[in-house]
Amino acid sequence: MNDTDAQLDRHAEFEQTIVGRFRGALSDEDRGLMARTFWISDPEALPNLLDRVPARDEVPEIEYRYDVTPPKGKSRPYVRCAHCFRPIHWKGNVARYADGCRLLLGCDCGEKQFGFRWSGREEHFSDRMSRHDLLMRLEGLETALPLLHSFLVMLSEYPGLEGLISLRDELHTKMPELVSLLTRVLHASGGELEITEHIRDVAAEIARDDRQKYAKNPETKPIFISVTKSLGRIAGASFVLEGASPLIDARKLVNACTHLQRRFALVTSRHVLEASALLEEGEAVVRAADGIVSRLEAANKFFGLSNLQAIIQWLRKRMKLTVYTVSQAALARLGEVETVRIERRLIAVPEWSSRKRIGDLLGI
Repeated sequence: MNDTDAQLDRHAEFEQTIVGRFRGALSDEDRGLMARTFWISDPEALPNLLDRVPARDEVPEIEYRYDVTPPKGKSRPYVRCAHCFRPIHWKGNVARYADGCRLLLGCDCGEKQFGFRWSGREEHFSDRMSRHDLLMRLEGLETALPLLHSFLVMLSEYPGLEGLISLRDELHTKMPELVSLLTRVLHASGGELEITEHIRDVAAEIARDDRQKYAKNPETKPIFISVTKSLGRIAGASFVLEGASPLIDARKLVNACTHLQRRFALVTSRHVLEASALLEEGEAVVRAADGIVSRLEAANKFFGLSNLQAIIQWLRKRMKLTVYTVSQAALARLGEVETVRIERRLIAVPEWSSRKRIGDLLGI
C-alpha cells in the first residue's frame, strides 16, 4: 500500500460521494485541462492557418490532433500539410504559434520539420491528453459509485439469493451423483454432452462390394464406424460449479464499494495518478456484481426443460443411467424405496437498470 492509500484509509468517517465534489477539489489547471479539447474533426476550418512553415526560430505548441481517415468504402480529400506543401495526410497535428498562427502537419512531419525539439512538444501534449483522459474517467467513477452502491445494497437484501442457495443445496443433497458427473463433464469438455454411436458405413460397404464383385466368396458383413456427436452443452454451468454464498459475496461487495467511495471522496489533484487504481477496483466490483446476477440467471438456465432433457438423454445413452427423469414440474431420481424430486422453479433476477449507465461511465 502506498502513502496515499494509507492516508485515505486512515479517515474513519465516511461521507457519501457527492457528484461534482471531485472537480471542485481539483486545481485550476486540472479543471482547465478537463475542459480542453484535444481532438478535432475539421482541422481545415480553423482560423489563421498558414500554407507553409514560416521562417521562425519558434517551435509551435501542439494544440490539437486530428484523424479524418474516411470509413471503409468512403472517400474524402487529404488534408494539406504545411511541411509537404500539398494535401497528403489524413492524420496529423495542429500546431499553434504564440501569435495565434496555425500549421497543419502530418503525424510524422512535425519531427521532420523541427527535429528533436518537436519530440518534446509531442511528449508534453501526450502527457496532457493522458491526464485529461484519466481525470474524465475519474469523474465518471464519481457518478458511477452511488449508482453502483445503491444496486449492491439492494442485491445484498434480494430474496432471490436465498432462493439460489436453497436450490443449489437441494440439488447437491438430493442428487450428489448427478452433480459429480456433471462437474466432471464441465471440467473435461466445458460441458459438452457427447455420446459415441456405432452406425452403418454404407459408403464403405458399397466400395467393398465394388472391389469384390468378381470374388467367389465376397464379404457381406455390415461395416460399422464410431461417430461422436454432441447432444448439446450444459447450460448454467456456474450454478453447478460455484459454491461460494452469493449472499456473502454481495455483502462483501457493498463493503468494498463503501470503502471505494470513502477513498475516492478524498482524491485531489495531488492524488490523481494514484487514484487510477480506484478505476480498476471499481471495474472489479462491477464485474463481481455481474457474476452474482449471472449465477441467478445460470440457475434458471440449468433448470430449463430443454437443458434437463439433454442431460437425461446423455445420462441414458452415455452413462446407461435410466433412473433420472424430468417433467414440466420436476427433476426426479427414481429409487427402489423412494423417488427423490426437485421442483423446477424460476428465480427472479433483479433488474439492474443502472448497469448500462455505469458501464458507459467506467468504459466497461
